Amino acid sequence: MEKYVLGVDLGTTNVKAMLFSENGRCVAKGEAGSYRTVSEHYNWAEQDADVWWNDTVKSIRQALGQASFQDAEIAAVSVSSQGMAMLPLDGDGNPLCRAHIWMDRRAAAETRWMEEKYGRERIKAEFGAYADPYYQITNIIWFKKHQPDLYERTRHIVKANTYLNYKLTGQIAMDECQAEMTLCYDIHKRCWSEGLSKAIGIPLAQLMPPVEEAQKILGTVTKKAAEQTGLREGTPVLVSGVDSALALLEIGIYRQGEAAEITGTSSNNFFASRTLPSAGSRLLSFSPITKTEEVPYLLFGPTNSSGDTVRWFRNVMGEEQERQSLRSQPGKSIYDVYEEMVHHSPAGCGGLYFYPYIMGERAPLWSNSIRGMYLGATALTTRAEMLRAVYEGNAYALKEICMEAEKEGADTKYLKIAGGCANSREWLKIKASVLDLPVYVAQTLSGAPKGGAMLAGCAAGIYNNIQEAYEVFKCKEEMIEPVPAWSRIYRELYPLFIKMRDHLCEDYKELENITAELGL
Repeated sequence: MEKYVLGVDLGTTNVKAMLFSENGRCVAKGEAGSYRTVSEHYNWAEQDADVWWNDTVKSIRQALGQASFQDAEIAAVSVSSQGMAMLPLDGDGNPLCRAHIWMDRRAAAETRWMEEKYGRERIKAEFGAYADPYYQITNIIWFKKHQPDLYERTRHIVKANTYLNYKLTGQIAMDECQAEMTLCYDIHKRCWSEGLSKAIGIPLAQLMPPVEEAQKILGTVTKKAAEQTGLREGTPVLVSGVDSALALLEIGIYRQGEAAEITGTSSNNFFASRTLPSAGSRLLSFSPITKTEEVPYLLFGPTNSSGDTVRWFRNVMGEEQERQSLRSQPGKSIYDVYEEMVHHSPAGCGGLYFYPYIMGERAPLWSNSIRGMYLGATALTTRAEMLRAVYEGNAYALKEICMEAEKEGADTKYLKIAGGCANSREWLKIKASVLDLPVYVAQTLSGAPKGGAMLAGCAAGIYNNIQEAYEVFKCKEEMIEPVPAWSRIYRELYPLFIKMRDHLCEDYKELENITAELGL
C-alpha cells in the first residue's frame, strides 16, 4: 500500500495543507485564510484561534478531496505554525482570548519589569536571548497584569501549532525549538525555569506544555477531529514545530558555511554553527529540528518587517501610478511593476537610505523604540528610488546580521533564500550584491508544509533520517551572483547606513517616552 504524508502549516495570513507521496511528489494541496490580524492599539497584533482551526479544517479537506486513497493511506501528519503566539486555554481547552502573535509589541513595560526582576544578563545567559516584547513570556506577564480574571481561569498557555495539535489529538506538547523561543525555558537545564517562575510569580511548570522532540508522535487523530477534517481516525500526528524550522528542512542547512533567509512578512535568518552563541552575542541559539554531527547548532537572527515594508510602501505611498501602468500590461501584477521600477533605479538610490524598522526591530538591535525612516531624500528623489531604497535597506539589515554571525564563527559561503520575497529577482540581486555573496533560490519551494511532510516521513519510518528525506524531496536551485558595480557602491554606503542609525538610537528612546506621555 502506498503511503502519503501530510504537511500542514498555519502562517500569518493563511493555512496550507500539502499531501506528498513517498517519492516527494506533491499530489494535492489545500489553502484557506479567513483569519485576520486585529490591531486594536498601536503595536498590538492578535488572531482568533477558533478561525485558525476552521481554516485548518478547510485546507485539509480541500487537499484530501483532490487525492485518491485507493490502495493508499496517510502515514503521518505534521502541523507547523507561525512563530511566537501566546494563547491561554481554560481547563476544557477553550481559548480565553485572541492569541497575541509574533508581531505584537505591547509588552514593552513588562519586558523592562522582567529585566529588573531577573537581570538582563541573567536572562541572556539562561534563555539565550535578551528580553523583548516578541517573546511569549513577556506577553504572559502582560496578560496576568492586564487581564487578571482571564489569567485566573488559565490552565494551559500554548502556541499556534500546539493548539491545532490539541484539536486534532486531544494532547498538548511543544518541541524544544519552540520552547527555547518562549524565553522561559532554560537552554542548559532543558526545562521550564524554576528561578524565573518564582521571580515573576507565574507557575510555568503547570501552565506551559510538556517539551518533546518535534519528530515524536504526539498522538492520533480523534473521532471528532476525523469527522471534521476527513482524516482517518487513528492517523499519527507529530509534535512538529515552528514554520521556519520546518522550512529549513526543505532548504537544507546540513554543512558548515551554509546559511538561509526565510523571508516573507518578516525574515528569519539562520547560520550553521558548531557552538551556541557567545554570552555577548546579539544573535540567538536555534535548535535544529534534527541535529547533525556537522551542524549541531544554528545561529538565529530574526527581523520584524522585511516584506511588510513593501506592503507599507504600497499602502502608504499609494499605487495609482502603478495601476495606470497595469492598464496597458494585462496579466501583470503590481509586483511586476515594482520589479521594473527597481530595475530602472540606480544602485544606492542617489544617497537615499530606508531603515526597515516599522515595527521596531529584533536582531540585532532588540529595540522596541527604533522606528522606520527615510534619510537622504532630495527634491530629485523619485518614487522608484524610494521603492528601491526599501529593498536596499532590508538588504543592509540582513548584512548586519551576517556580520554578527561572522563574529560568532560562522564562515558563510553562500545564502539560500526562500519565502514570498524570494520571488523578486531584483531583490535577490540586491541582496547578493550587498552581501557580496552568491545566493541560491530553489525553482520550486513549498516551505514548511514540505518540511513537515519530510519529518512525518521520518517519523513513519519511510525514510531513515532527515538527510535521506532531503535527497528525495529536494529541487533544483538557481544561483544569483553579485553585480560587481553594485557591490562597490554598497561597500561604501553600508557603513554610513549603520553610523547614521546609531546616532539616532538614543533619540528614538526619547521619542518613545514622549509619545507615551502624550498618548500618541
